Amino acid sequence: MSQVISLLQKNLLTWYKHHRRDLPWRNTTDPYAIWVSEVMLQQTRVDTVIAYWHRFLETFPTLADLAKADEQAVLQIWQGLGYYRRAKLMHKAAKQVLSQFDGNLPKTLVELIKLSGFGPYTAGAVASIAFGEKVPCVDGNVIRVLSRIFASHADVTPHAFALAKHRDPSSINQSLMELGALICLPKNPKCSSCPVQMRCQANQQQTIDLYPAPRKKPNVKNVFAAALILHNPQEQTFLLQQRPSSGRWPNMWEFPYFEFEENDMCVEQFLTTKFPKAANFAKKGKVRHQLTHQNIHVDVYFAETFEQSSGPTTQKWIKDVSTLPTSVLAKKIQQTLG
Repeated sequence: MSQVISLLQKNLLTWYKHHRRDLPWRNTTDPYAIWVSEVMLQQTRVDTVIAYWHRFLETFPTLADLAKADEQAVLQIWQGLGYYRRAKLMHKAAKQVLSQFDGNLPKTLVELIKLSGFGPYTAGAVASIAFGEKVPCVDGNVIRVLSRIFASHADVTPHAFALAKHRDPSSINQSLMELGALICLPKNPKCSSCPVQMRCQANQQQTIDLYPAPRKKPNVKNVFAAALILHNPQEQTFLLQQRPSSGRWPNMWEFPYFEFEENDMCVEQFLTTKFPKAANFAKKGKVRHQLTHQNIHVDVYFAETFEQSSGPTTQKWIKDVSTLPTSVLAKKIQQTLG
């Protein structure tokens, strides 16, 4: 097995040297910048992350800057990337590092994994890429690559650890992820271009499609809701409310939003009762937003009011909606205004 691992390491590194993408976080040795990239790349496409990564580091150039920032400022920079819990946990971890490690990220997987938001993958990625620790980072790409190479449905982590025991664990780990992103694709993999095709047991057995074992698709629930764009034409302001600190889009801001049963036909009546000082109610359209486990269907209404009384701290009248962190759904709702 050691000879197989050695040959795989050699093939992977040679291929990676010549075929890796020129991504900005690969041109820095700053552990903080590498950490930010790894968090952003979870659940988000590389081409989307690039602009956000640059903007985030321009706003929070150091870990200390992030730790000292207001959470709302962090969420605002993050808006559009989705999965906002990532930003909240990264902010929390930055505070932990500032207070417990004098602002310097720990260098080992064992210490990193104790921080908020650091699971085995993130801890392994930062430890190996930023600090050269000989530990793996096993994401979906790596699972797919290794399960095919070894034609196995078992846990691939032992194989990943064996491969990472190399003088350059950073490049080993990144070569596996890059191979999964560019060549060893979930469907229609480019086996003829694969640097390890002759050592890939699934390829030799012509059983590529069997690995990894297919995951059960999540049940998708339909959610029906109404949103109200409440406008004060005299002050040229809109009413926004802040979401709870848990659940979807925690602490983000949105237009007043209410969920209903599918067969509830009294939405407009509910809104007029909820906002008795509003007038000129009009339906602006429908918005659909898809999440992993939910399809959200929103009827969007518009109304006007000249009463702008101060409410709870979770409500604000604001002229420029873009100054507050809002979800993609809130942006879709705003777009119904034309």
